[in-house]
This record gives sequence, C-alpha cells and structure tokens, in this order.
Amino acid sequence: QVLRLQTLHLSHLRVDARLSEPGWETAFQGAAREASAIGVALEVAAYVSDAASAELDALAACLAGCDTPVVRVLVFHIAEIAANRRWIDLARGKLSKTGASIVSGANAYFTELNRNRPDFNALDGVCYSLNPQVHAFDDASLMETLVAQGWTVESTRAFAGPLPIHVSPVTLLPRFNPNATGPESDLPEGELPSSVDARQMSLLGAAWTVGSLKYLTRSGASTVTYFETTGWKGVMDSERGSPSPFPSVTDGTFPMAHVFAWFGGMKDGHACLTESTVPLKLDALALMKGEWIRILVANLTAEKQSARINCPGLSGAVRIEPLDEHVVERATAEPWSFRSRKDITNMETSGGSFVVDLNPYAVLCVKGQIAD
Repeated sequence: QVLRLQTLHLSHLRVDARLSEPGWETAFQGAAREASAIGVALEVAAYVSDAASAELDALAACLAGCDTPVVRVLVFHIAEIAANRRWIDLARGKLSKTGASIVSGANAYFTELNRNRPDFNALDGVCYSLNPQVHAFDDASLMETLVAQGWTVESTRAFAGPLPIHVSPVTLLPRFNPNATGPESDLPEGELPSSVDARQMSLLGAAWTVGSLKYLTRSGASTVTYFETTGWKGVMDSERGSPSPFPSVTDGTFPMAHVFAWFGGMKDGHACLTESTVPLKLDALALMKGEWIRILVANLTAEKQSARINCPGLSGAVRIEPLDEHVVERATAEPWSFRSRKDITNMETSGGSFVVDLNPYAVLCVKGQIAD
C-alpha cells in the first residue's frame, strides 16, 4: 500500500489530534510513521479545550520527538465554531520551534467560516472543509456541486486577502453534523455510518474527483486534502477489507486513486484553463509540464457521452488511457498491471481537435505534446 500511495505524489497527510482526549498520541505516531514511509509531511489538526496551554505543551513535546516534518497546524477549539484568537496566539507561542504554519478557520464548511471569520491578522493561512452532500444526496446533485467548490475559494479570497487557503478535508459525505445538539443515534444493522458513502470506490467517485480537482485547482486553493489513505473513506481499501454493506474489495485500489496518480504525475506543472459547453455532463482538467499536456476528461453522467476536445497547439497523436466499466475491475484488483497495460489508444488529431467516446462515469487520461 505504501508503494501505491507513493505513486499519487502526495504533498502531505492530515492527522487529527484531539488533545483533550486520551490516546491522541498513539494516533499521531501512527500517522507520522505512515507519512514517513510515503515520504511526505504532516498537516496536524489540533483540537484544544479550555486547558489548551497544557495540551499544546504536550503537542509541542510530541512534535519535537517526531522526525516527520510538520508543515501546518490547524487550530480548532472543541466548543467554538471559529477558534478565538486567544487559542491561536497560544498555539503560535507553544509551537514556534516547530516551524509549522499556524492556520485556522472552520472545522466545518465555508458557510461557518463566512459567518464566523477568525482574526486573519493572527494567521498564516485559513482553512475549511468541503463535501457535496449537505443538502442533496443523489448522483446528479453531487456533480452539480463541482463548480461551486471553486466559488468557495474565490469568496474566501475576497475576505481573507492574500492568506493561503487550505481546503481540508474534502470528503464525499459530512464527517459530522455541525448543527447537532446531541450525540448521533445508534447505527441500524446493515447500514453504513452517516460519514461513509459506497460511491467512494466507484467510477462515479473518480469522475467527481476530476471535477473537484479542476475547480479547486483553478480557483487558487493553496492545498487541498482529500479523503483518507485506506479504508472505506480512503483511496484504497484496507488490507482486511471494509465491513458490509460497503462493497469491499480487500486491499483493492479505488478508481479515484488512479485519478490522483494521473494528476500527481504532473507535479510541478501547472493547470490550464478549460471550459465545457455541457459542464453537468462532461468536464475536463488540463495540466501542462514543459511541452507535455495531460487532459483528464470525465463523464459526469450514467449515460454514454461523446466529447470533442479542442486543444490549440496540440501536435501529432495523443495517447488515451481509459478508466471505465471495461477496465475498472482490473484497475481495482491489479493497479500495477492497469497502469502498465498495452491496450492504449493512439489517436491522430486535426488542428488540435479530436473526438472521444466515454462510457458512463468514465475518466480518460489524454497525453499529448504541445508544439513550440
């Protein structure tokens, strides 16, 4: 699993440290080992109580003994929608030796951030989480949220100024109900937890991820933290598999992991502006690195679609790698074989234009070269 995660070219892993609860150090140390094995830094979400001084001392000691670099500490108070400046200043003082940026905002959504804006002068960055299922849960509604994800970043920029914006985490379902007045009721037998969506391991999840990456990338988010690494909220199943009724594939690689691998393969490149004439049916994310371009085309519907791609400057043939219903079983069970497969289409282009067909919720990775 570590080798598969390395192919995603991640920048960091997030770990939640609930400093007032016993055992948080164990979870932190496990995340630090995982991040070190993958070769990435940590983003620490630190949840403090009114005993924050002692709790942050304990966190500082833990970070001092950790060999894994920590790039950011997201500061939240367990009883506040937006952390009071008192806690932010305390965290900055206690954690100054770590060199980590001090970030805060909303542990919930953009709406909570907008209604409860922190003191931005005290911060190195601002954060909030994101998911597409606060109000509606059907497949089409998930896709309709994609463009709005970029709007949240643009709106945050309008009131947070030049501060880096960190969207953390992005999940398919809410992690919790920010407006709850009591504990969640017991889970009925045979149902998934309210924070788990079976579409996590589906082609729909992969297509949605393409759209999310597009709109958060082009809107100027500094970093985006997606999902988890393994398990039913991750990009691959656990080595033991996930409990029923989740459609588990023991140790399987979910389709969205291949999207992240294609995206991460253009690390240190830049995103190009793309527009779709039918954004609720088809969308695309284009990435440039040197003379090479990679276009991820996603069918956002349960019907077959055809797309004409117009890419000025595209030279010669393009290589097209499909992720669809015909190869998803292989992509899940044999990810290495899937990525090294030989059944790839090479298509000639005319003036940078070509037509592709996409099966339901398919993603195509188109690789080409831009002429000088």
